[in-house]
Amino acid sequence: VKVWAICGPSSPSNAMVLLRSNSQLMYGAFALQDHLGSEVLVIRANLLADTMDFLEASRTIAAIAWQADALEQQLGSGEDKE
Repeated sequence: VKVWAICGPSSPSNAMVLLRSNSQLMYGAFALQDHLGSEVLVIRANLLADTMDFLEASRTIAAIAWQADALEQQLGSGEDKE
């Protein structure tokens, strides 16, 4: 089962920072992904469907969403900002 969230547009200038940050994430990893015809920065995690339980799924979804939102705001592309 794939869990992912968009962090913002892809940018070569952020590549090294994000690669180094991958080792510090509790869940998931940063990656580039095609979304609606353009390449975006995402954070994604994979769960084994055969062994996944509700607690593991809910923790992973919450962690991915929180980390994506934090990075989105840090990069200044936070669409949910008011």
